[in-house]
Amino acid sequence: MNRKNEKRKKFFVSKAIQGRMLLRLSGYFILYTLFIWHVFFITEGVMRELPKQSVLDQYFGFYREHGFLLACSLSIFPILFRDMIKFSNRISGPFVRFERALKSMTRGERIDPVTLRDGDLVDEFLEVFNEFIIARNRELNQRLEPCDSFTAEPAAVEAEATEELATVAT
Repeated sequence: MNRKNEKRKKFFVSKAIQGRMLLRLSGYFILYTLFIWHVFFITEGVMRELPKQSVLDQYFGFYREHGFLLACSLSIFPILFRDMIKFSNRISGPFVRFERALKSMTRGERIDPVTLRDGDLVDEFLEVFNEFIIARNRELNQRLEPCDSFTAEPAAVEAEATEELATVAT
């Protein structure tokens, strides 16, 4: 099946991969926002205010004056979150297809090489994986071919097996 131009139906396909990435993104975003907010508070609020106010009063004053910056920062987060889901799907989506293919192969089924959508990010792995599928299908074909070794000379069968082992060893 050719998936090159096929649209994605689901963007969140792997809790293990995407869930962890999104959790980390959320944590980093919160830490970054809090860090920048407090550095800005210290440089703008505490350093420039008269020391007669308590730090808590200075903080609330700073929040009243600059709270829109915090709101702007937090309003960007859903955009970043959605983009990270879409981006991480370009990695996790192919791995879900690889997993399905491996499960089919484990059951002894013959499968077609895997195709990815445009923009998926694991092209190098795809090439190696498809080479493995082709080799596996070739092996399955050889197992299913009628065995002529019963009619062949024993020396010819032994020579053929030795040649096959030599090609596998190299």
